[in-house]
Amino acid sequence: MRKRSIINGLLGFILGIFWVFVLFFHGLAGTFAWFGLKIVFPVIGLIILLISLIRLVTKKDRFKNSLVTIVLSLLMIAPITLVIGIFHTAYPIRESQASPALTVSWPLKEQTVVGWGGNTYEENYHSEWPATRWAYDLVMEPYNTNNPKLASYGCWNKEVVSPVEGTVVGAYDKDADHGVNLDEFDSQGNYVFIKVKETGTYLALYHLKQDSVTVAKGDQVKVGDTLGRVGNSGASSEPHLHIHHQKQNPVNGNQLLAEGLPLYFKLQGKQELPVKGTIVTP
Repeated sequence: MRKRSIINGLLGFILGIFWVFVLFFHGLAGTFAWFGLKIVFPVIGLIILLISLIRLVTKKDRFKNSLVTIVLSLLMIAPITLVIGIFHTAYPIRESQASPALTVSWPLKEQTVVGWGGNTYEENYHSEWPATRWAYDLVMEPYNTNNPKLASYGCWNKEVVSPVEGTVVGAYDKDADHGVNLDEFDSQGNYVFIKVKETGTYLALYHLKQDSVTVAKGDQVKVGDTLGRVGNSGASSEPHLHIHHQKQNPVNGNQLLAEGLPLYFKLQGKQELPVKGTIVTP
């Protein structure tokens, strides 16, 4: 009993520490803790629960003695519901708690619709992971039509321009543009990564068209310089531009374990965080 109490206490303490990092400390520690709570802890909790139930069934333990362990294992398993889509929530951090924020120019030259963007999960499904907490998916009319022809989408092949001044740290455009609703989750697709001169942080632009990227690693870019064209490569259901801001260099690490940062746009002389459905005319 004493050994079990120590183990239960240790697991409960670690679980509590992870939630403290997520809710109060944030940063990279919060990012790793969120990943642990959603991916690692549920696996450990499931193993503990199965062992506890087996011991109960074989009468090696009494229910009273196993109750704390079972409750603790269920608490560890619970966050998996966020991963498999039973429940959804944004990574619990406010704009004021993440820095530095960045305000940039619009990356497209024509009227655009914010397909996904904002602070809540309902406005922005990207927000459930720290790296893409303030990510955007940008489209143009017509969109969301399920037309199998890529050229029928308004955003297809549109010019993408640099929203900032900085240095290209990653550029790739060799992935083929796949069909509609055929997301290739095992691929980043075609992209451009920029280290922002102003902040030293990074902008990531994804789903570019095959063979369209006009910059290379090491190039210096200014606001308005052409980067490539919108495609449908990687984890993309239809032609659109994905853009987000993060602290770590996206070339060097797993995108699930990066620290996302607020990204605003200069629109009509104001600093804006446009939400889903916003129409932007550059």
